[in-house]
Amino acid sequence: MALNDVESCLDALEAAGRVTDGVALLRRIGELIGLPLVAALDDISTTVPLTDEEGNRLAELFGWESAAIDEWVDQNFTLISPTTHACRFHHLPFFWQEGGSWFQEGALEPIQRKVLEWNVAQGVHGAVVVPTHLSRGRVGSVSWLNRDPELDVEPIWRAHRRALLVASLEFMRLADEARGIQPPETAFIYLTSREIECLTWAGRGKTDQETGTILGISPSTARFHIENAAQKLNAVTRTQAVAKAAQLGIIGPIF
Repeated sequence: MALNDVESCLDALEAAGRVTDGVALLRRIGELIGLPLVAALDDISTTVPLTDEEGNRLAELFGWESAAIDEWVDQNFTLISPTTHACRFHHLPFFWQEGGSWFQEGALEPIQRKVLEWNVAQGVHGAVVVPTHLSRGRVGSVSWLNRDPELDVEPIWRAHRRALLVASLEFMRLADEARGIQPPETAFIYLTSREIECLTWAGRGKTDQETGTILGISPSTARFHIENAAQKLNAVTRTQAVAKAAQLGIIGPIF
């Protein structure tokens, strides 16, 4: 297949069977849209680098220098980057660039500005970032980065954001397969509407007494529903029950 346009790359990604093939295709997409440097994370809650089937760091396959990768990991930049933070609250592609983008640099914490300064020191002046919300509550991202300080990233984002979203999700499928991540083999989990209500309010910090008042039931009844939910979720404590239910999307936002 001639990979001369983004659509042909998407077709090839859908058919790909190895994460290394996905790396090559993401880089090819970057070349076609004018953002040839790529970075990918499959879980922004950890600093453990994403690897291929043989354990090679994907950042190196994407063309990053080993020293830069080591510094990113050692400084815990994944956990403090403003773009990583944005991925927790956005589900569609966004962009950033020096001099104006989705965030105001003055509103960032000094430690977050440090990450942006590090990016510039690496010759990165902007990016199109695609949040990837994955199974089991994981959040990842794929970024196509800009090395040209004169390039306006916004038109690229507008023209290709839908295709980049599909490409990112297909790539994460390959990353999951490389890491052996599979859906858990568990029975279907069904919570009643009342159990969900009680667990949601518990997740929002309410006591049994407060939950009962809100729902018009007794505190003991609220506790009964939470304990039933915890048992169905195979959770040891109510805290773990809330965490599992939130991770699985059984309860709604808790903040």
